[in-house]
Amino acid sequence: MPNYASEIRMYLKQRPILLRYLKGGDINCSSLARNISKEVYGDKKSEVAVRASLLREAQSGGDFELAEEAALRVLKGSTLEVRTGLCVVLSKKQVRVPVVIVSTSRSGIMSLVEEGHAKKIQGYDRVVRNVDMIAICSGKNIEGTPGVVSLILNTLAQEGINVVEITSCHYDTLLVVNSHDTQKAFGILREMIRGKH
Repeated sequence: MPNYASEIRMYLKQRPILLRYLKGGDINCSSLARNISKEVYGDKKSEVAVRASLLREAQSGGDFELAEEAALRVLKGSTLEVRTGLCVVLSKKQVRVPVVIVSTSRSGIMSLVEEGHAKKIQGYDRVVRNVDMIAICSGKNIEGTPGVVSLILNTLAQEGINVVEITSCHYDTLLVVNSHDTQKAFGILREMIRGKH
C-alpha cells in the first residue's frame, strides 16, 4: 500500500509553486487530488487519501515556509538592472568580440554579446537573437540561503516565462530572457523584491 503522506510531500517539494498556492488556499484541493491521483497512481481510487495528504500539507508549517521566507528576505534586499539589445552565441571556441557574460561547459561556450557584435563572429554553432539580461543584484546573504534561484525560476515559469540562460557572479543572478518577456519578467521580479508576489 502506498505511503500517501510521504509520496505527496515529495510530489509537492518537487513543485514548490504548487505547494505555495496550496498553502495559500489558492487551489481547489479536491480537483488537485483528482489530478494527482490520475497522474501518480493511474486512477481515481486513491483520491480520498491524496486529498487528506494535501490538506495536511496545506495546514502544516515547517521547512518549506522557513526556506521560502529566507529566500524572499534575500530578494527584498536586492535591486534589478536590465540590459537590452543582446544575443546569445553558442560556440566551441571563444568569440573575439566584447562579451557581457561568458560561460564555459563541456558542451561548449555561451557568450552573451551586444547584437551589433554578432555580425563579426564566425564559427559559431548557433545564435539566439532578441534577448535581454535581467541582473538581480543581491547582498552577501544569498551565499548562505538555499532556494533563492529556485524561487525566482519557479515563479517566472509559473507565469510562462522561459529563462534562456542563467548564470551567477558573486552576489548577482543574471537571467537572459527573450525580449518579448523582459517587461513581464521585470515586473514579476520587482513585485517579489517589494514583497507583493
